[in-house]
Amino acid sequence: MFLENNETTPVIISNSLKKEEEDQLVQILKRRKAAIGWHISDLKGISPSYCMHKINLQANYKPVRQPQRRLNPIMKEKVRKEVLKLLEAGLIYPISDSS
Repeated sequence: MFLENNETTPVIISNSLKKEEEDQLVQILKRRKAAIGWHISDLKGISPSYCMHKINLQANYKPVRQPQRRLNPIMKEKVRKEVLKLLEAGLIYPISDSS
């Protein structure tokens, strides 16, 4: 959803909210949209070096995509538990085209 008609202020809202909760949230976000940073330049008082990183490559180096690496079973279970914990806390959300 966008907070303005010109589609420059996007927000992602959970689909688990009821319609009236979503409407209330959108009203609050529209009133307080100046507090949200859509670009690094919007974040007053925060150094861009804190939000950004730089990868130094050699001049003639071509990046290579590496194959996916498998986790050992013990580590895989730890990662699965951590992902489930983050899902339950609402810090991450599933993407429809991702397994």
